[in-house]
Amino acid sequence: MNIIIVTHVYPDKADAQAGIFVHRQVKELERLGHNAQVIRLVPSFFLRYSKKERDYIHEGVKVTCVKYFKIPSRYFYSLSTLIAGVVCLIDSRVRSINNVDLVYSQWSLPGGFVGFCISKLKRVKSFVCVRGSDINCFSKNDFLARIINRAALSSSSHVFSVSELLMKEAKKCAGLRDDLVSVNYNGVDSEVFFPPLLRPFSTPSFLFVGNLKKEKGVFELLRLFELIKACFPIATLTVVGKGALESKLKSFSVERKLDVNFVGSQKADKVALLMRECNYFIFLSKSEGLPNVVLEALASGMIVFSTPVGGVPEVVFHGVNGFHISDIDLNASRDVIKEVLLMSPDHLSRISDKASVTVVEKFNWKSNVRYLTEVFNECQ
Repeated sequence: MNIIIVTHVYPDKADAQAGIFVHRQVKELERLGHNAQVIRLVPSFFLRYSKKERDYIHEGVKVTCVKYFKIPSRYFYSLSTLIAGVVCLIDSRVRSINNVDLVYSQWSLPGGFVGFCISKLKRVKSFVCVRGSDINCFSKNDFLARIINRAALSSSSHVFSVSELLMKEAKKCAGLRDDLVSVNYNGVDSEVFFPPLLRPFSTPSFLFVGNLKKEKGVFELLRLFELIKACFPIATLTVVGKGALESKLKSFSVERKLDVNFVGSQKADKVALLMRECNYFIFLSKSEGLPNVVLEALASGMIVFSTPVGGVPEVVFHGVNGFHISDIDLNASRDVIKEVLLMSPDHLSRISDKASVTVVEKFNWKSNVRYLTEVFNECQ
C-alpha cells in the first residue's frame, strides 16, 4: 500500500526523539513492503513564517515539511488547524503525490483534520490515531476545536487509540460506534530497549525523559528530587529532553544545589543506554495518552514511578511492576519512593523483571503494525 502519514512531530537532526514512536511505526510499515510518505506539519509564528522549512530524509524515510501559520494561543488552536488544512490542499508537493491508497494521521488535531482534507483531495479513505493531547487538552479549551475534532474523527474509516481510557474519550467526543474505534498500543523496539545483565540497586540513580514543558510536570520533578535528595544525599537525576523551560529548570537546579544532569535531546540508542545505567524512572506528567517513554523504561527493567494519567494504569500496576505517585502531593510521592528505595535488592529485581516482561509480551511494533494493516485492508 502507498500510505500518506500526517503528523506534526517527527525526528530530525535538531531533535532525534521528537515523534520517535511515529517513525518506528513507519519503519515497520516499510519493512512489511508498504510505501510511507510522511507529511510533517510545521507551525510557524509571525516573523518566522517567511523562513522556508526544508524537506529531509530521516533513516530512509522522506519527510515533506508543510509550514502553516499558527496563532500563538491554545485558545485559537482550531483556527491554526483550519489554516493547516488549507495550506496542505494548495501545496504543490502534496498535490503531486500520486497513487495514494489511504491517509493515516497521527493525532486528530491538527493531523486528523489535515488528513481528512488530503483524503478528499486524493479520493481515498482516512484513518486517525488519537494519542492524548488531541482529546484531553485542545478540544477542552476551544469550542470550534471540539467541532473540528468531532468532524475529523467521525469522517475517518477507523480511529485507533493508544489506550483504553483514551478510546472511551474519543468515542464520547465524536459519538463513534464501537466497531469504528479500537485500541492499538504503541510498540517498543526490544532490540534497543532491554534490561542490563545486572542492575545494582544500591545506587539511587533517577532518570526523566520527555519534553521540558509545564504539562510534563518538570518543575514538580525537580521539587520531588529535592525531597528525595534530602533523604538520600547520593541520589542523582539525569534529565533527557529539551523545551521551553530548560533554562529555568537549570537555574532552579543550580539555586537549590541539586546537581541535576541535563543532557538535552538524545537518540534512541543513547536513551536506551541511560535506561540501563539508571535504576529509577520518574514521570510526573499531568495528561497523557500512553507515554512511550514509560513503556521503554519498563522494557529496560527500570523501576517506574509515574502519575496514573491516561493509559499509564493499563501498563504500570502499582506495587507489581512499578508505582503510582502524585504530582500534587509531593511529600506522599517522596514517601512512596523512599519506601521502595529501602526494599531489598531481590525484591526490586523481581519488580524489574515483571516490568520488562509486561512490555515484551504485549507492546511491540510488529503486532502494532500487523493490526494496523489488517484494519486498513478490511476497510478498503
